[in-house]
Amino acid sequence: MYVTYLLIGINAIVFLLIMTQNLDVNRFIYNQQEIKYNKEWYRMITSGFMHVAIFHIGFNMYALYSFGLYLEQSFQYYFGPDLGRIIYLLVYILSILGGSMYCYFAKSREANYLALGASGGVFGIVYIAVLLSPEIGIGLFLIPVPIPGWILGIIITLGSIVLSLLPRAGNVSHEGHLGGALAGVLIMFILFSLLGAQFTQKSLYFLYFGVLPAAIYLIAQVAIPAKVDELRNWFQAKLPKGND
Repeated sequence: MYVTYLLIGINAIVFLLIMTQNLDVNRFIYNQQEIKYNKEWYRMITSGFMHVAIFHIGFNMYALYSFGLYLEQSFQYYFGPDLGRIIYLLVYILSILGGSMYCYFAKSREANYLALGASGGVFGIVYIAVLLSPEIGIGLFLIPVPIPGWILGIIITLGSIVLSLLPRAGNVSHEGHLGGALAGVLIMFILFSLLGAQFTQKSLYFLYFGVLPAAIYLIAQVAIPAKVDELRNWFQAKLPKGND
């Protein structure tokens, strides 16, 4: 529990510094041009602690609190109190890095691509929790009945892929979400498999249809970008056109 509270506290302090001390966010957010051409690799991590809107940090920290406490306790159970906390912290950081790396390759042709927020780390934590407990209920606004995590995870992943093909409404980094989830789940799936853990059928369904599509989508963007562009153009052509 200590690590989850620590991460929430760090994000909250940075947010307060941004709001009250005019901390220069542009020096720390994900910036494709600065990373690719000026080698400012630190942005791949620091961007995960940057927020400029109360709703953004509020949503991320609520999700981290809701799933992080459970996952941190689970890691302590599997690996012991101290090692469990260390692994939990490392997985969170690596999920942030995974989200940034996903953006780096998926958006390699967009020099002006920017992103910030803890969503990559949070998605990694949430998706690992679902991998371990696929039936965990997740509530959504306006939906009174919790949805099983493995089903919702599949919907969110496939939805994020589709949304990433559309114009970037709301400046949401769907690629960062996909990368964080992919990195976190694959790291822990491999680690638990090496320890001999047995996964339920629903966990495997979630892995096959809720996680691996993110990897396939990234490979497609790198290997056959023209085909992805064709798909993007097709999706955008289907959008309703406003009146001139």
